[in-house]
Amino acid sequence: MTAPPGHSAGVVGEWWPLGPIVVRSRASSPSSCIVNSMDVGGLFRMVKRKEGSTIPYALRATKYEFFTDKDGYPCQQPPWGSLYAVDLNTGGIRWHSILGEFDELKQRGIPKTGTPNIGGSMVTDGGLVFIAATSDRKCASATWSWPA
Repeated sequence: MTAPPGHSAGVVGEWWPLGPIVVRSRASSPSSCIVNSMDVGGLFRMVKRKEGSTIPYALRATKYEFFTDKDGYPCQQPPWGSLYAVDLNTGGIRWHSILGEFDELKQRGIPKTGTPNIGGSMVTDGGLVFIAATSDRKCASATWSWPA
């Protein structure tokens, strides 16, 4: 992804159209930032905001026009949703997990596709991450852990 003309690609929250959502919906542990992503292509446009706005561009669409196949699945290669722990000291990825799955695709031998998701996570003082952002209605399970 590249930044709009005249803006550097340094900090996601400064120019990325969904940056404000990411910044407000992230969860943090002392040295990590937990961020979920929805990796689904769509047809949107960026429009310039009013002069002086802290975020210069806004994301606009006539409606949510995601690119899907005839069955309604995203048309690019999975994963379609992920959860990341970003190391706040180095900027590197501490861990990554695919977020959600479609039962009907799993039954066809296509497991762990991830799903489109909207929502944020929270982290306990002990480092346990909770997120309820997918539409697959799965019960919680431990998929990863790391020292707090």
